[in-house]
Amino acid sequence: MSNPTLAEIWRYPVKSCGGERLSAVSVGPTGLAGDRAWAAVDTETGLVASAKRPDRWKALLTTSVATEGSTPILTTPDGRSAPLSDPIAVADLLSDLAGRRVLVSKAQDIAEPTLSRTDPDLRALLERGEVRLTDAVDDGLAGAAPSGTVFDYASVHLISTPTLAAIEAEGGETAGDVRRFRANLVLDVDGPAFQEADWQDRTLAIGDDVELGVFMQSPRCAIPTLAQADLPRSTATARAVAALNRIDVEGLGTYVCAGAYAAIRTGGVLREGATVQVIDT
Repeated sequence: MSNPTLAEIWRYPVKSCGGERLSAVSVGPTGLAGDRAWAAVDTETGLVASAKRPDRWKALLTTSVATEGSTPILTTPDGRSAPLSDPIAVADLLSDLAGRRVLVSKAQDIAEPTLSRTDPDLRALLERGEVRLTDAVDDGLAGAAPSGTVFDYASVHLISTPTLAAIEAEGGETAGDVRRFRANLVLDVDGPAFQEADWQDRTLAIGDDVELGVFMQSPRCAIPTLAQADLPRSTATARAVAALNRIDVEGLGTYVCAGAYAAIRTGGVLREGATVQVIDT
């Protein structure tokens, strides 16, 4: 069996907003350079805007981001755009889009970031086909991520091509589009779907110098079912993952999972096409 390769690299400069595919990116202690470097903060509640609260923030997912030179440019579905170097202009766009006033801040400047999420968002979606406002609870961020970041749990999220292909086969067209899962890295590998579980507690050596430690499977929420960029809403995505991969996560209970979380062991530069070695640790 051939070694995996790094097929795709994705970065999401603003939390819960659109992402961009990169051919290469530097990686340091806080993850991919520029990933979730910014976040919108609700001026009424002080909470970080997150599509985990779909009734308020799902529209953020419909934005797109493209870097021109060294500056990410955020664009709304109606074609308006603003550079992240002008956070006031970006905040105006996102406020109009969401219908709630936000400020856009650098992640490192948000003290004790907290978001509002549905609870439990995926089970509610599967059972009713919708998520209600009454399902929401406030929760802290960055459970296993470096301080000064606004990652939901960890600084790197990865997923394999067989996993995406299985979800697509089960759920139909676009169900397995990587953008639904907002993973940073897509690994092209032979073998079965959901083999990310086999990488847990092992090291992924990518290219010449980057090493990641995989430590937990990734429970899914309602976000993969929501409309994103040019992707339509798809409850079939949630149903597909639920049908294919319900597992016990770290003794915390049974969750619907796709992909895995990883921490940076050694930084460097990631490049599409790099060889990945799975090393026992």
